[in-house]
Amino acid sequence: MLTRLKYVSRFARPMSPADVQAIVEAAQRHNATIGVTGMLLAFGEVFMQVIEGPTEAVRALFGRIVADPRHRDVILIRSQRVDRAIFAGWSMRLLELDAAARREAGPLLVLIDAASRGGGRDADLLRDIDDMTWRTLGERVVTLRPTG
Repeated sequence: MLTRLKYVSRFARPMSPADVQAIVEAAQRHNATIGVTGMLLAFGEVFMQVIEGPTEAVRALFGRIVADPRHRDVILIRSQRVDRAIFAGWSMRLLELDAAARREAGPLLVLIDAASRGGGRDADLLRDIDDMTWRTLGERVVTLRPTG
């Protein structure tokens, strides 16, 4: 049995694409050693991330994320027991949206940004957004290829 944890947070400071890529590369190295997989979506000033793996490893990693000075307003969306990892083979992967996807997802991104500013008061809204996001992504993602 594994745990899948989803959260959003705000950037504590402005981040360049290179800053975000450095976070992903460090996560790939670390997660590979602890058996955790996942994906990160960074847009505007918001991170939305899914991490999955052995329960204790996921809990410890989430604790590190909460304490990480690059994040603020960390909000747990959902933590659930699962039978299998969606992101098996991805120690961490940055999910990048092209311009068309950003335009299409614009209203959703505005909602996520607004909810993340609510400091956890909008947890139900974030769970609804999470459900909508994964339904939408599920229609778009044909296959998840293993990467670093």
